[in-house]
Order: sequence, then structure tokens, then C-alpha cells
Amino acid sequence: MVLSGKLTHGDTKPNHEAIYGWHKPDGKAIQPLYTGHINWWVDYSHGIRLIYRTIWVDGKAMDYTDVF
Repeated sequence: MVLSGKLTHGDTKPNHEAIYGWHKPDGKAIQPLYTGHINWWVDYSHGIRLIYRTIWVDGKAMDYTDVF
């Protein structure tokens, strides 16, 4: 899941989504942050199912409603 200010600050294309890809062993992103897809675009990697309310952000346990 990617939350990005680029969707509301700076990008002039409305109704787009943010994606971010895997990393190579050296830490370099294979797919850097990208906001070029329209929000109805889908592929195999889309979807999220939250099982627990607790998620980890920068090593800190947080309730997902506080994060989102």
C-alpha cells in the first residue's frame, strides 16, 4: 500500500494512484514511486486485506485508522 502526497500535492493528473515496486539486493527500487496509472487500473498486485488493526510504521506499532 502506498500513501503519497504526490496524489494531492504537485501532480496535476486527478484520479491517479500511487504504486511502488520491489527492491534489488543493493536496496535500489525496481519500480520507484509512480503516479501515472489512473485509479481504475488494476493488475495482479492490487488489493489489500487487513487482518489486524495494528500495523508497524517505522518500527512503531500503530492502529491502522490513525495511519490512514
